[in-house]
This record gives sequence, structure tokens and C-alpha cells, in this order.
Amino acid sequence: MHMDKVYGDKLNGTFNDAVQYQARLEPSKSMDDGGRAILKGAVGGFLVAAFGTVAAGLWPITIPLVLVAGGLVEAQRRIQIKQKRFEILTLDCNSLKLERFKDSDSPPIVTEISPFMAKVEAIQDRFDNTQRVLVKSRGKAYEVGSFLAPETKAELAQTLGRELSQWSAVRPT
Repeated sequence: MHMDKVYGDKLNGTFNDAVQYQARLEPSKSMDDGGRAILKGAVGGFLVAAFGTVAAGLWPITIPLVLVAGGLVEAQRRIQIKQKRFEILTLDCNSLKLERFKDSDSPPIVTEISPFMAKVEAIQDRFDNTQRVLVKSRGKAYEVGSFLAPETKAELAQTLGRELSQWSAVRPT
């Protein structure tokens, strides 16, 4: 079983121009090569069964088989897209920077948050019952690590909250 990854480093506890905290957030691989081979075999099996039902004149059975095969292919495509995403959080003397990458080749979407009033919250979403980590500052909320496992989100919320508290205690005046 692969765990989601949070790479965090305490880089510097004082404020000059250095980074105080940086973390790279990546989703875990949820499917290895063997899993992909099994999925492809299942899709192939459903398609062979669908063609067999067409040949036998059993049209009503064909449609669900094709829909299941298509659903499996779409699920694999979405998993592969999500596995390429990652985020980098950087806390320095001026800002908390959130860089979101769709993949390693694309330019990041960068959000800079003022850490002066920033607060980290781990909340339970009441609609889909998932945990969310939010960084709130100046009336805005930014979700971080949406693709992480619940245990990893809890760890991220604790670590980032602690780092922001330490930042507040030693921030430059």
C-alpha cells in the first residue's frame, strides 16, 4: 500500500530572506503496472462478452457491458490525471506561497497568501464527508492537498498550523 507523500523540511527558523518551511504534496500511486494490466484485462473481457452477446442476438445485455467497460476506461484516465498533480507550499519572511501543478511540464498556478492573519483549519465536508485542509486569510479560504489521504491531511494541517504559529512568533517587525 502506498501512502500519500508530504515532503516537509524545516529549512530555517530565523527570518532573513530564507525559506522557513517548504512542503511538496503528491498523491500516492493508487495503481501499479499489475493493477493496470488487470484493469485492461477486465475491459477486454467486458468488450469480448459484449460482442458475444451481439453475435447471439442478445442486444439488451450488450449495452450494460459496453457501459461498464467505458466506465472502467474513464476511471483509469481520471486516476492517471490525478496522479500527475502536485502542490508546493513555501513559507518565507513575506508570504505563504501555494504553487499548484497539473503535471511536471506545466507552469504552476501560484497563489501568495499573507501569513500575518493566516489560519489553518481541517474541516469535515458535510456533503461528501471528506476532510479538507483550508488556509484562511483576509476573508478568503484556500484548500490545500485536496488529493491527499485523510491521515495525511490531518498531518498537513497540524504541521502547517504549527509553522504559521512559529512564523507569527518570530516574524520580522
